[in-house]
Amino acid sequence: MLARGGVGTVGALRSGHARVSVGFALGAVVAILNYYWLHQIVKVLLAGQHSRLPVRTALKLLIRYPLMIFGAYVLYRTGWLPLAPFFVGLFVPVAGAIIESAFQIRACLRVS
Repeated sequence: MLARGGVGTVGALRSGHARVSVGFALGAVVAILNYYWLHQIVKVLLAGQHSRLPVRTALKLLIRYPLMIFGAYVLYRTGWLPLAPFFVGLFVPVAGAIIESAFQIRACLRVS
């Protein structure tokens, strides 16, 4: 995911749009952080070692979407960065999952 975010950021920067590049990078960072926190939450829940969810994990679960909404709101109200690249950056984990799925399908087809 970091590679996809980096490629998108560099691509936007090379096209001469620095603000678009920063907006995309900010969206990608928020999305990757969100994905990382979700991964940690799932690991804790699947481990089943706790009868209750730890407080830090519960806070991460609660703060994920408000963080994205707040980031979009700040960008919208201040006009500091364009909003569309921020939203496109939020889809970086989706692109990573699609690319990884293609690699897994290709590996399965080779074995057969």
